Amino acid sequence: MTDEPRNKYATFAYGRRYLERANRVSVDPIALPLHDVRSNQTFRTEEGFAIFGGIRDAAPDGWGQYLMYKAMNDRLPSEIDLILSSGDHRVGALAFGPTPVQPERITPWGDEDAPGEYFTLEELADATERAQHVDQLDDNLRRLLTAGSSLGGARPKAATDIDGQPWIAKFQARNDSFPECRVELATMRLAQECGLNVPPLEFRHVLGRDIYLIKRFDRIDHGGHIERRPFASGLTMLGAHESEVSLYSYADLAAVLRQHGTQVRDDLYELFRRMLFNILVTNDDDHLRNHGFLFDGDGWRLSPLYDVVPKPQIGLQRRLVLGVGPNGRDATLENAMAGAASFDIGPEDAKAIVREMRAIVADRWEALFRDADLSHADRKRFATCFRLASEDA
Repeated sequence: MTDEPRNKYATFAYGRRYLERANRVSVDPIALPLHDVRSNQTFRTEEGFAIFGGIRDAAPDGWGQYLMYKAMNDRLPSEIDLILSSGDHRVGALAFGPTPVQPERITPWGDEDAPGEYFTLEELADATERAQHVDQLDDNLRRLLTAGSSLGGARPKAATDIDGQPWIAKFQARNDSFPECRVELATMRLAQECGLNVPPLEFRHVLGRDIYLIKRFDRIDHGGHIERRPFASGLTMLGAHESEVSLYSYADLAAVLRQHGTQVRDDLYELFRRMLFNILVTNDDDHLRNHGFLFDGDGWRLSPLYDVVPKPQIGLQRRLVLGVGPNGRDATLENAMAGAASFDIGPEDAKAIVREMRAIVADRWEALFRDADLSHADRKRFATCFRLASEDA
């Protein structure tokens, strides 16, 4: 990797022994395709990309970078810091190290923490809360780096275990204006009732703090041996830059499934319903990092759903991050149905899907919010998010 101020780029080459393996998997199926071992090919990132997307997916951002920043005495971590310090809890199947010998976590804050150490939810909740109110991490809070700094996403989170299985715990942020953990739990349960592919969910309230838990779908337990599943974000699968996400659409993700998918028909159907769900619940955080793909041994499939949270809005006009149909990003059911052909869904089938999902969302959202112990005031506030489902449903 070259870190010149005006010319950041990276190069990559597969090792010969790796290319000779029968179970080899592309690190980045778009930018780093597998090739014949005899070609001796070296790849270089395109202009504007400091690192390959498939590698960047495994590095922390948001919350993980925040923890590193505090641990490094407010020095910004570089791309190589982010990669080499990503520990065992990073997303996907990649591992990193300074030499080809074996993976090794290198911590830029200068002291080695304890990889693999188990933390209770109480310890994680307390450490996460305190980490948001200090300028630097003390020795006790540095332990949180083991559980939390490897993970992507902007919100406070940490890796944990439930009955020996790997889960992700998400916590309240100090600047939250509503009980986001409870809202996400209720919304994901609603998605499950709409027939979407949702991982197992849990909820805890410890030390007066809400914790939303989602089981990891990039890990598979084989009788005590945990297999890591290769993961790629929608950003990587489209070869897109973060600054250009609004130029892409759900139809572009559908094209990715046609080119790289193994269960194309099922995943196109799922993707169309996810787009509808985001419209029906007013989730305007549907950017390309919040769409994932998992390698199933033969090719790529949509990952289970994650990071869906409604956002109350005053105005009537709704827009998603990604394009919906002929009217671009306009979050209307008419726009979604007009673009149904991109998902191999005919007009009548699209109408039937919309009717079904509208009815479920209109009928169930408030009960599920109530089940999540959201107050009457919060339910009233979020009612605007479900306006499209509730009107004339």
